Amino acid sequence: MLKKGIVFIVANICFLACSKHTIEIELSATKSFSFFEFKTSQNAVLAQDISCQIQGDTIYATTFSGTNLSALKPFFLFEGKEVTVNNKPQVSGVTPQNFQLPITYSIKAANGSTKQYILKFNDTNVPAFYISTNNVAIQSKVIYTAGYLKIKGGINGDSLFGGLMEIRGRGNSTWNLQKKPYKIKLGKKASLLGMNESKQWVLLANYADKSLLRNEVG
Repeated sequence: MLKKGIVFIVANICFLACSKHTIEIELSATKSFSFFEFKTSQNAVLAQDISCQIQGDTIYATTFSGTNLSALKPFFLFEGKEVTVNNKPQVSGVTPQNFQLPITYSIKAANGSTKQYILKFNDTNVPAFYISTNNVAIQSKVIYTAGYLKIKGGINGDSLFGGLMEIRGRGNSTWNLQKKPYKIKLGKKASLLGMNESKQWVLLANYADKSLLRNEVG
């Protein structure tokens, strides 16, 4: 009985002592992105997923020249309370933005402090070929398929060439590889990417050459 009484008295003393003080909970100041990506499953205009690099307070993204950046939906993971752009809440994989110019994202921490991240799309300086055959598959190495060729360069997708063409497969063993070579016949002679004018052009896949140097050295 004595032991139970001592425990009861000590418990009451602790309760009275604690009730005289206000307990303050320190809210988290954490506010950062841990992952940022553009997925093809959420952005039909993309040819492949775009993985971004987060360096300090800048997020860098790189994609093909001429990609439509006007309404992309980014997928991101972050630590903090909420993410906003111009004070508007952003939902990962849902909220679109026009990334033709740098976009500033703001993350608010639980304690109310904020941190800004700027997302920029880099210019790869590598022109992109866009070939349309009206959904007709290119299956033959003999018969040409009619189509249209567009060449775009720069982050804004400046037009470097546009014209009618025909395209067919090319090669022997290389035609059976995952990345195939093609032969293109333009409607008329043209200079592409600063090279001499020609009506016939070849798109080499070089899939079997992992160094991508053999043709250049040859």
